Amino acid sequence: MQATVTIRQEGDVQILDVTGPLVTGDGADTLRDTVRDLILRRYRQLVVHLGAVSMVDSSGIGELMAARTAVLNRGGQMKLAQLAPCVLRALQVARVLKAFDVFDDVAAAIAGIQPSSKGAAEEKGK
Repeated sequence: MQATVTIRQEGDVQILDVTGPLVTGDGADTLRDTVRDLILRRYRQLVVHLGAVSMVDSSGIGELMAARTAVLNRGGQMKLAQLAPCVLRALQVARVLKAFDVFDDVAAAIAGIQPSSKGAAEEKGK
C-alpha cells in the first residue's frame, strides 16, 4: 500500500490527512513534498492527521521533524492530530514526542492554532 497525503482546508488551516506507511521513500517523500508545496504557497498553519498511518520508520519521523522546523522557521504552526498507535510509539521511542503539539482529533488541533499566526490569506494580501 502506498502512502497518500490528502489536503483539505478549514479557514486558514491546511489539514493533511496521511494514510498508509510513513516510511523511507514513499510516505516520507510524499509528506516532504506536500509540506514544501504548502510552504511555497505561503500556507503557515498545518494540522497533520496521522490516524490512518499504518507504519512509520526513522525517515517518517525525520520528515515530521523537518516539516515542523520548516513551518516554525516561517512563523507558522504545525499540530499533530489523532496519532495512530504506531506513530505514537515511534515518537516516544525516538524521544521526540514532546517536540510536537499533539491533539486527540483534528478539531482540537485546529482549535490549538494560535490566532496570531499569519495564514495564507494574510500573507498573499501583502
